[in-house]
Amino acid sequence: MEKVSNVLIDKIINELYEAKELKEDFISILYAIFQDTLYEALHIAENNSVKKYQSESGRTVYRVSDACLQLKNKYRKDTFTCLLLPRHCTCDNFLKQVVIDDTMVMCRHLLAAILSDVLDILEFEQLNNELFAENYYNWIG
Repeated sequence: MEKVSNVLIDKIINELYEAKELKEDFISILYAIFQDTLYEALHIAENNSVKKYQSESGRTVYRVSDACLQLKNKYRKDTFTCLLLPRHCTCDNFLKQVVIDDTMVMCRHLLAAILSDVLDILEFEQLNNELFAENYYNWIG
């Protein structure tokens, strides 16, 4: 299957935000694009594993844990930092499959952050600008 363009993905994401729910037709479209990654992202979202942090000035970052997937690698970390604009995740899959190999549009963590935000099933924390910057520096390091 050919990789879907970012323009189409942006359109679908915008329509999801407008609908504020995951209708059956959206699920079909998302599955056609993401396949099993969609199920992993939904599992992460439904397990309340996404936290949204926002600074006083409006900068936003998401912390996504995939510990609920019970992956069997004791050396990997299970919480990743995601940005929606520009789309970015600190996981290895994002770097390898999205950036380097260009075989995926986004990783499960980024998709989980989007779905959690659309469905409003995430924790939210407002931080002052200094604390936000300090945390962000530590999370991406």
